[in-house]
Amino acid sequence: MLTSAFIDNRRSIRSLTRIGFKELSIRALAPDNDRIFFLMTENAEVNDIDGAKELVDYYAREKLSLKFPSLGSTDTETISTTPMVESL
Repeated sequence: MLTSAFIDNRRSIRSLTRIGFKELSIRALAPDNDRIFFLMTENAEVNDIDGAKELVDYYAREKLSLKFPSLGSTDTETISTTPMVESL
């Protein structure tokens, strides 16, 4: 299960971690970099990289507009979750 909270919403962050959500290290790119993403799973072997991939895949699958840094990339390349539309 994925969720997010705004960085300055300490009450929500504390509540999410208390019930078992784990903070993911991935952040969306600006202007949406003001939130923290969390993952809760029954599988203890799911790690931060798997969680980040699931998050990016979810946003792409649902055609949501957030952009994320490329997984495993050290440069400014991004993953856009907005579908590409060909120009006419």
